[in-house]
Amino acid sequence: MAKKKSTKKPQTVQLTPKKYIETKCRQLPIDKCLMDFTAGFVSVLIVRKMPSGNFIIGSYLLDTFCLGLKDTSFRFNVDAIECEMYINMHASALDDLKPANYVEAHNYIFGAIGYAEDLGFKPNKDFALTQYILEEDNDAIEFIEYEFGSEGKPLYIPGPYDDKNKIVTTLKRTVGIGNYDVMLSDGDYGDDFEFDFDDEDFDDEDFDDTEDIDFEVVEDKK
Repeated sequence: MAKKKSTKKPQTVQLTPKKYIETKCRQLPIDKCLMDFTAGFVSVLIVRKMPSGNFIIGSYLLDTFCLGLKDTSFRFNVDAIECEMYINMHASALDDLKPANYVEAHNYIFGAIGYAEDLGFKPNKDFALTQYILEEDNDAIEFIEYEFGSEGKPLYIPGPYDDKNKIVTTLKRTVGIGNYDVMLSDGDYGDDFEFDFDDEDFDDEDFDDTEDIDFEVVEDKK
């Protein structure tokens, strides 16, 4: 007796955004690549187009002077209007967000990460996922060598959420005192954050609270 054919329809497996990005994203075409360069920081947006016509966006903020990939995030399954709004939002906050060659963006991202790792700094933890919005970093991507650091050595520019003492301690350990610079401003001084610089590097008059103080680069010589 012939077996009856099953009338059940095959079930479609619904992937989470995380699983979709990990397993499918690199198969999608790159729709846009945008970059902005601002005083040692590079912002990159990568947009991939899904079969539905919607988009996945990866955002990457690089500190090319020292810390590598400081921040990264993604937007999943956004329509054309939301995608354009997201890009415009970034463009309004940046000086010069422009279309760029993907290979250049790729080399900036992985080059900055590699430079920072040599200094003892890991990329932002969310790169564990957003790396899959990028092409795999292998020989299929043309290698472009970029210069990182500033004037031949790391330059740390403190950010508002940095563990500043930990970063400076790491630089002392990995490259040694005198082999890195730190950019200081009035807002960076406090009881919880002390640089071990020689007294001769500073003049009390330079830190008059009544005056605005421009950023300056200070070399740790101690």
